[in-house]
Amino acid sequence: MPDISDTAKVALLSSTLVVMLFLLQYNIGLNLAEEGFLWYGAIQTASGQIPIRDFESYDPGRYYWSAFWMLLFGKGIISLRVSLAIFRVIGLTFGLLALRRVIHSWGVLFIAGLILLLWMVPRHKTFESSLIMASVYFAVRLLENPSLRQYFISGIFVGITALFGRNHGLYNLLSFSFLILFIHLRLQKTGLIKHTTVWAGGILLSYSPMLIMMLIVPGFFNSFVDSLALLLRRGSTNMPLPVPWPWRFNYSRMTISQAFFSLFTGSFFLLLPLFNIFAIIYSLLSKKEHLKRISLLTACGLVGITYMHYAFARADIGHLAHGVAPLLIGMMALPFAFNFSSKKALCSAGLIIILVMTVFSAGTQNWRYLKAATPSVFVGSDIAGDNLWIPIWDARYIETVRHIDSQLVSPEEGLLILPWRPTMYPILRRKSPLRELWFLDPQTETRQKEMIEELEQKKVNWIILDTFALDGREELRFSNTYKLLWRYFQENYDFIEVKGFHINERLLHRRVKE
Repeated sequence: MPDISDTAKVALLSSTLVVMLFLLQYNIGLNLAEEGFLWYGAIQTASGQIPIRDFESYDPGRYYWSAFWMLLFGKGIISLRVSLAIFRVIGLTFGLLALRRVIHSWGVLFIAGLILLLWMVPRHKTFESSLIMASVYFAVRLLENPSLRQYFISGIFVGITALFGRNHGLYNLLSFSFLILFIHLRLQKTGLIKHTTVWAGGILLSYSPMLIMMLIVPGFFNSFVDSLALLLRRGSTNMPLPVPWPWRFNYSRMTISQAFFSLFTGSFFLLLPLFNIFAIIYSLLSKKEHLKRISLLTACGLVGITYMHYAFARADIGHLAHGVAPLLIGMMALPFAFNFSSKKALCSAGLIIILVMTVFSAGTQNWRYLKAATPSVFVGSDIAGDNLWIPIWDARYIETVRHIDSQLVSPEEGLLILPWRPTMYPILRRKSPLRELWFLDPQTETRQKEMIEELEQKKVNWIILDTFALDGREELRFSNTYKLLWRYFQENYDFIEVKGFHINERLLHRRVKE
């Protein structure tokens, strides 16, 4: 285990890398969907609203984290990105502390940190990337020192991850359960019940803020249950996409950069299950005296096998990034796990290969890269007081909506924007008239009727609606997922085409009743 001074050096290295990348792209790009989902939620939380209950959200931890920094730096999009960069430092530090067990060269560790950082995309999903690296670190700590204290700390960590995302809580609950069983079978033959009890106690303690909210915050428990029911109605944790296996593409029809992106992205998807299965089987079959040397490999396999679900639930580059860290860390640790001679040379060569694969896959998702590759596409735009460089089509959309808001919608009227651009609410400095921010998952007829009542009570006379079909799937078009609400719009609103809107986008204005 690294000493305190070594830990401080790793933290400094992580901070340097994060600050460098942050300065390169902090004012470039804007995600009108999920980044705005987080931004809006953080603003509402800073204003005293309760996540999940008062507005549609992920679990509260990420909103209270972001809201805290907003109280210090303001409620703009740059302030949000600063809060995410700080969390990114924490996550990357944990990832590099895990690697520090096998990599002693600071130069090699710098390259390893750069690789991990480039995979922390998209930036508004920093919590996902950071928590999975922390999972590897706490898993390897427990393998190295399976004491009661470390079991309790591991439990504390699992509970904290659940505060930021119930999926993280579930993944880590499974990973650390497998890890505890592995330790019992291979390292400690006694104390399973005692160790598990202490670990569970740590989980309950750190998750207690959520349990207390369920008990004392009116309406929070029911909203939490409703959010789980929404997942059950969908039947999956995400909207699935086909896995981009590397053999599925016709590379002859692609540019070189497109071919590299498809090849390397598909290769990482292929490596995920192969590596995790190999790491677990190898750990189970290894002699007891070798387990300490391969502890990092074991930790990566046990964490990666559960987080692999995140990557495959919606198989795109963004979700791959949320499950790839154990694979990256484990691949970097391979030369040391097998105790090869010339470990540093092999590790360095492997790092270069992984770096090249990373640059042509995750690296292309970096906003600085996108702006450099297509400079004419980006224009300057004022986003709620912050000056950003954003794609021209997003700038036109924002200006069109701003014009509608300022020229057509009176201050006492409500404006609803659906199904997927909640970023517009903070840009317009408006609050959503409904609790929902996403209108992609089908809602019950009961809830749709409640929405209709709220729209009438709040005088929502103007609606901006995009009728696109997500992933090209007709069943995910708004008119099919919200049939009752769609019929209400048709019967009570006039559909107006607006210059500057996409063909799927419409402005709806409530008809005057005669």
